[in-house]
Amino acid sequence: MTYYIFSGLIGVINMILWGLYGDLLVERFSFVKILRSVLIGILWSILLFIINPDLPLFIVALVVISLERITTEIYKALIRVEDQNKYKIPSDLNIRLAYKLKLFLGLLLILILGTLVYLVEIPINKIYLTLIIGIFIALGGMLKDAPFEGFDSVKFFRSPIVAIIIGTSLLILFPTISGKYFLLATAGGERIISEFYKKIFRGRIPGKFQQKEFNKTWEEKRKLLLFLYVLDIIGLAVLIFV
Repeated sequence: MTYYIFSGLIGVINMILWGLYGDLLVERFSFVKILRSVLIGILWSILLFIINPDLPLFIVALVVISLERITTEIYKALIRVEDQNKYKIPSDLNIRLAYKLKLFLGLLLILILGTLVYLVEIPINKIYLTLIIGIFIALGGMLKDAPFEGFDSVKFFRSPIVAIIIGTSLLILFPTISGKYFLLATAGGERIISEFYKKIFRGRIPGKFQQKEFNKTWEEKRKLLLFLYVLDIIGLAVLIFV
């Protein structure tokens, strides 16, 4: 279990680092957000170990990334209470329900997610799974962003293309991995590549925010995070061979 938790945290730290690199250009540092992601990552790592203690550790890291992202999006949309004025693209998806109902739905969705991971197997051909997860991510992003930014064909097709590359690589490295772990790992790998491109390579203020002016102090300081990010990528690469 310790190995699973360690691998899951390597994955989650990747998400934390690109989040800090991009988001702190316009918002304040929040230790609570970091702790939230770490805790979610640990809980999913433990559940994965309970379900299947024989997964490759690289797959564990990618699966935990995927599950942490899904859980966090559910939390933002239905559980968290936050002023949305700073957002161009609301993190709560403009869901207008009584808070108790939103809380119930959020917790229910997370429970359903855990149940699906525990019980469901996916016997579909893995090539089809790769296409499905890429298109699903693209559709999710389009439904969230297009009402506020318009449809962007480049952004839409980026996720399927990246998913195909990640899925093909995983098929070569781990040809016997079962469908559900393959699907989640492909989604996790897609997040690593896409978020690196959006948050670190481009280095711009994330499009979800209203504000378009950089925090100049953080723009300089954040370069120190690149060292940690490289170490995290090396850690992920090492897991391939463990």
